[in-house]
Amino acid sequence: MLVIPKRHHATIFESTPEEIKAVFELLHKAKELLIKEYKPDGFNIVANCGEAAGQIVMHAHMHLLPRYKGQGVDLRVVIH
Repeated sequence: MLVIPKRHHATIFESTPEEIKAVFELLHKAKELLIKEYKPDGFNIVANCGEAAGQIVMHAHMHLLPRYKGQGVDLRVVIH
Protein backbone atom coordinates (compact mmCIF):
# COMPACT_ATOMS: atom_id res chain seq x y z
CA MET A 1 0.00 0.00 0.00
CA LEU A 2 1.04 3.59 -0.52
CA VAL A 3 0.33 6.44 1.86
CA ILE A 4 0.66 9.83 0.19
CA PRO A 5 0.37 13.22 1.91
CA LYS A 6 -2.22 15.47 0.27
CA ARG A 7 0.15 18.45 -0.03
CA HIS A 8 2.68 18.00 -2.82
CA HIS A 9 6.32 17.88 -1.76
CA ALA A 10 9.16 15.75 -3.06
CA THR A 11 10.20 13.66 -0.03
CA ILE A 12 8.82 12.67 3.34
CA PHE A 13 11.57 14.80 4.94
CA GLU A 14 9.75 17.90 3.69
CA SER A 15 6.58 16.91 5.55
CA THR A 16 5.33 18.96 8.47
CA PRO A 17 5.00 17.28 11.88
CA GLU A 18 1.23 17.22 11.34
CA GLU A 19 1.64 15.50 7.96
CA ILE A 20 4.00 12.92 9.47
CA LYS A 21 1.44 12.22 12.21
CA ALA A 22 -1.32 11.80 9.62
CA VAL A 23 0.84 9.52 7.45
CA PHE A 24 1.61 7.25 10.40
CA GLU A 25 -2.04 7.18 11.48
CA LEU A 26 -2.94 6.02 7.96
CA LEU A 27 -0.11 3.47 7.97
CA HIS A 28 -1.55 2.03 11.17
CA LYS A 29 -5.06 1.83 9.68
CA ALA A 30 -3.67 0.25 6.51
CA LYS A 31 -1.75 -2.30 8.60
CA GLU A 32 -4.97 -3.32 10.35
CA LEU A 33 -6.74 -3.76 6.99
CA LEU A 34 -3.88 -5.86 5.63
CA ILE A 35 -3.81 -8.03 8.77
CA LYS A 36 -7.55 -8.65 8.52
CA GLU A 37 -7.50 -9.46 4.80
CA TYR A 38 -4.10 -11.13 4.21
CA LYS A 39 -2.70 -12.08 7.66
CA PRO A 40 0.95 -11.18 7.00
CA ASP A 41 3.66 -12.12 9.50
CA GLY A 42 5.30 -8.69 9.43
CA PHE A 43 5.71 -5.44 7.52
CA ASN A 44 8.28 -3.15 5.96
CA ILE A 45 7.67 0.60 5.92
CA VAL A 46 9.76 2.21 3.20
CA ALA A 47 10.31 5.75 1.96
CA ASN A 48 12.84 6.31 -0.83
CA CYS A 49 14.00 9.92 -0.68
CA GLY A 50 15.79 11.21 -3.76
CA GLU A 51 16.91 9.61 -7.01
CA ALA A 52 20.05 8.15 -5.43
CA ALA A 53 17.79 6.26 -3.00
CA GLY A 54 15.63 4.86 -5.79
CA GLN A 55 12.80 7.40 -5.71
CA ILE A 56 11.21 7.65 -9.15
CA VAL A 57 7.96 9.41 -8.22
CA MET A 58 8.94 12.82 -6.87
CA HIS A 59 6.02 13.16 -4.50
CA ALA A 60 6.39 12.22 -0.86
CA HIS A 61 4.97 8.78 -0.13
CA MET A 62 5.55 5.75 2.06
CA HIS A 63 5.17 2.10 1.16
CA LEU A 64 3.61 -0.41 3.55
CA LEU A 65 4.75 -3.86 2.47
CA PRO A 66 3.22 -6.99 4.03
CA ARG A 67 5.76 -9.79 4.59
CA TYR A 68 5.45 -13.50 5.17
CA LYS A 69 7.73 -16.02 6.87
CA GLY A 70 10.14 -17.57 4.41
CA GLN A 71 9.85 -14.65 2.01
CA GLY A 72 13.22 -13.18 1.10
CA VAL A 73 13.60 -9.47 1.69
CA ASP A 74 15.93 -7.35 -0.41
CA LEU A 75 14.74 -3.75 -0.30
CA ARG A 76 17.21 -2.76 -3.00
CA VAL A 77 14.89 -4.37 -5.54
CA VAL A 78 11.50 -4.05 -3.87
CA ILE A 79 10.83 -0.40 -4.56
CA HIS A 80 11.77 0.99 -7.98
